[in-house]
Amino acid sequence: MILRTCVSCVVLVLSLGACENRQQQPESAPPPPETLIAAPPRRLPPIVPRVEEIALEVQDTIAAGKWDAAERLTKYLHHAQDSLRAVGAPLRAVANYATNVSEMKAAIARRNALDANLAANRAARAVMMMRQSFASAVPAAVGLMAVDARELFYMAEREDWSNMNETVDALVERYREIEEHVKESDPRLDQQVHREFEALARAVASRNAAEVQAIAQRIVQRADQIGRTYGV
Repeated sequence: MILRTCVSCVVLVLSLGACENRQQQPESAPPPPETLIAAPPRRLPPIVPRVEEIALEVQDTIAAGKWDAAERLTKYLHHAQDSLRAVGAPLRAVANYATNVSEMKAAIARRNALDANLAANRAARAVMMMRQSFASAVPAAVGLMAVDARELFYMAEREDWSNMNETVDALVERYREIEEHVKESDPRLDQQVHREFEALARAVASRNAAEVQAIAQRIVQRADQIGRTYGV
């Protein structure tokens, strides 16, 4: 009886000590592992792909000499700044976008197609950089491939070879970000893209502006094909 009583006392003391230790744990102790899981990325707001689409569309409109339509599209892009800020797009990207749209508006007023298209393409780049801050089925690298290709087209149009190689390198690097996906989903498309890159390198080396433009246009089409491999 005495032995059982002593054992009971020990158990009671140990239990009380454990309770006391739990009560003395600091309030800043880390939460259970399940609460440390990062929150999922924010869903892509519809305004982002919509503005992206118009920034590309306006380039085709300007190239076709449809200046009134280009002005209407530019007004939409200008007013979209507030919407982009409201959905939480990175402020720096929005600021770059606003500058590009202002430059595009001024170039359209002068009826300078090349300057307007360059500014519109930079605006599209800014919007695609915003896409990286949201969850998107299609990686931003796909759209940026098209932007880089259009940039090469405009550089060739004005025969600006000073930064052509750097732009080509940036284009190839964009593709590397999505290359594994393309290889798995459409190996033939992957081979076509690589052939375009090889032809582009030769055209730049020989300073063949017309060939650079032709290849750049095909790469824009390849980027569109790649986008469809994501099931969108």
